[in-house]
Parts: sequence; structure tokens; C-alpha cells
Amino acid sequence: MSFASASDPVAIDMSAAPAQLGVGDRCEVTIAYRWPRGWKLTAQPNPSLAFAGEFVVGVPPPKDASTGEEERRIFTLSVCPTRSGAWALPRPQITVASSDGEVTAEANAVIVQVGVNSDIPVLPQARPLMSRPPAELVESHRRWWWIAGGCVVAALATLVVLARRRALIPPPTPREVFARDLKEAQSASEGKEVGALLSLALRRYAGAVWRFDGLGSTTREVSYAVRGRASDDEFRELMRLLESLDSLRWAADSLGVDAVQPLLENSERWTDGVQRRVESEETLRLERKGMAKRGGAGAPRRDATNAALTPAKGQPTLPPTGDKP
Repeated sequence: MSFASASDPVAIDMSAAPAQLGVGDRCEVTIAYRWPRGWKLTAQPNPSLAFAGEFVVGVPPPKDASTGEEERRIFTLSVCPTRSGAWALPRPQITVASSDGEVTAEANAVIVQVGVNSDIPVLPQARPLMSRPPAELVESHRRWWWIAGGCVVAALATLVVLARRRALIPPPTPREVFARDLKEAQSASEGKEVGALLSLALRRYAGAVWRFDGLGSTTREVSYAVRGRASDDEFRELMRLLESLDSLRWAADSLGVDAVQPLLENSERWTDGVQRRVESEETLRLERKGMAKRGGAGAPRRDATNAALTPAKGQPTLPPTGDKP
């Protein structure tokens, strides 16, 4: 193996631009491999092996500039220096086999000056340690803070008022909820849909009055929950209504609204009767509670004592146990 001279057809031409730069600046290195056409390469040209110890930031694909007599491959590398001073670029090699043997060529020496005769950087003037803003800017800033604080206070006051108003508004009664559900059922256009909505309205009302999950209960579960808590007439009428509404699901495919109208009227009549009884019992309970408060703590005890002393039917009358005169 012999090394090629400057006049040999196998050569590596290397150049760098710029020739002077600072540390961290980018240097474009151009490496051109050339050898005669027909000569066989022992390895493909690859300058990355020689520049493995340098800070290479870009290696675009090589360019093929071959002619009829010569093969030419051009690489362009972007390299950044890592220290100041004279920077000798690596010298890649290439080996080509000819009829007379292998010929090895080495790139020419290229030296780049790093950090020498570089321009003095122009730095901006140092700012003062503390600068006060203009007075008008400070006043405007304070004014916006007051405005923002006032908006926050107004929003909080509005929330408090709305929360109190919501607390003062009583929830709808079971009868009002049933009236709303009944109106929704009456607005349906098909008989089966009316029956389904009416059944849900009755279950919801019964669950609200007697404290159970009416919407999630079947007709049998409703009967278990209402039996013994409602009057006999109310219980029988509720069961008749629910069973009639359940039977509508097995009716013909098309059912007119007129066929369900009697059930709508009977359901409304039934809820009116239950509501009157519940309200009368509540009024009576409140009256008894008021009488107990007015009578004092001793009144219930006297009533209980008299009831205990009252003889049952068929028993002899006990002598009076009042105080002696």
C-alpha cells in the first residue's frame, strides 16, 4: 500500500469556512473525495470516523459529482469548536485498489483560528438595581386592585343572598310533584305512554307520602310498603290503579288517550283524598302539640294517670285515690 501524492488521481480536498471564529460558532467543513472511475474502494468514504472526537452538529447527505473519468463524493459537515486557539481539523483517509495495488490518500491539513482577533462583544448598559414605576402607573394599579376587590365582594354578597333565598324557598310538596307529573302524562300523545307516566307519578307520590322508594318499587313492593300505613280504601284504590296501569303494557299496539282518561281522573281524585287526610292529621298533630305546650308538663301526666285508673270493661271500679280533704 502506498500513499498518494498531490499529483495522484486519488485525493481528498478539505476546506473550512470561516477560517476564524469564536468558541461555539459553527464551522462548515467541505470534504471532497475523488478517485478514478473503475478503481475499487476498500471502504466507502465516511468522514464521520475521523471527526468522531469533534462536536459535529450536522451531517447532510453527500453529493455525487462524478464525471466520465473520475468518481467524486462531496461531504459537508457542520462542526463547532470546543476550545480556543489553533484548531487542526482531523484528516480523513481513503483507500482505493488499482491494478498496481492499493493507494491511500489523506486530506490536506486545515487549521482554523478559534477565539483569536474576535470582535469584542457589545454588552448593553447595566440597569439600576431598583427602578420605581411612574406615579401615575402606581395609582392606576391601585385603582384596579380596588375595582377587582369590589367585584369580588359584590360576587360574594350575591352568592350569600342567593343561598339564603334558596334556603327560604320550601321544596315542592308531594302533591305539587304529582300535579307536575300528571300534567306531563296528560301531554303525551299515546295511551301506553300516558299509562307509564301516570304509574310513575303514583309510585313517586306514594313513596313521598309513606317514605319509601316509590320509583324503584314494583306494584307488589308498593303494596308491602303501603299496607297498614294507608287506610283500607286508599290501599285498595291505589292497588287497583297500579294494576290497571300495569295491564296497559299488554294491550294492543296502539292505545288511544281516551281509554286512559278515567285512570287519570281517578288518580287525581285519589291523591286529593290522601292529601286531605294527611293534611288534617298534620293539623291535628300540631294542635295537640300546641295544647300540650300550653297545658304544661303536668297535663300529659294527669291524662295518663286518669287513663290508667279508668277500669276496663268487665272489671270492678276501683275506689277513688284522691287526696283527703
